[in-house]
Amino acid sequence: PVASAAPGGAATSGNGSGTAQERAAVNDGAEGGRPVAIAPSGDVEAQLGVPVGLSVDGATRAAFTLTVTDIARAQECPSRIAEPAVVTAENGTFLVVDLNAQMAADYAAYDPDAPFLTLDRDAFHLTDQDGNIQEDSHSVASYACYPAAERVTPFINPGESAAGKVVLETSLEHGYLVYNPWGVPGSGWRWAF
Repeated sequence: PVASAAPGGAATSGNGSGTAQERAAVNDGAEGGRPVAIAPSGDVEAQLGVPVGLSVDGATRAAFTLTVTDIARAQECPSRIAEPAVVTAENGTFLVVDLNAQMAADYAAYDPDAPFLTLDRDAFHLTDQDGNIQEDSHSVASYACYPAAERVTPFINPGESAAGKVVLETSLEHGYLVYNPWGVPGSGWRWAF
């Protein structure tokens, strides 16, 4: 996908191989999006409740948007299966992320090699305030949280919308939730918690 960091900014054509500023744009539905703040890690700084996404067509519209609506802590969560009914955090607390996403019907035209994006927890990681990745955030206990009906679908395809929960586990008091479906450092978005 093509993205622009600011209204009127130079768009980059191609498959998104430019900088984070060229790939990840904040878009609130207004034509041209808004300027973005870039973290030292290269990820775009995002805010709860504010859509972020990939802009296309000279930053006039978004091909993909993601909104993290809430990040909450919990010591336990409802189980994905019947027994046990409740799952307890193993390494700190659960970080329960509520999100929604939309993908334009023509998204595949902008990235034919990857015509979908993952929304599953594997596309998320946690860092401390210095940017160090917390290695144990994808715990077995966090995977066991919430029935499938409450979790976000693992993938979003062109023309689809999705909403639900992603659960990670953390021992950090403060840090960042990072969404990076490409796995390339500095090419995602991050939210403070």
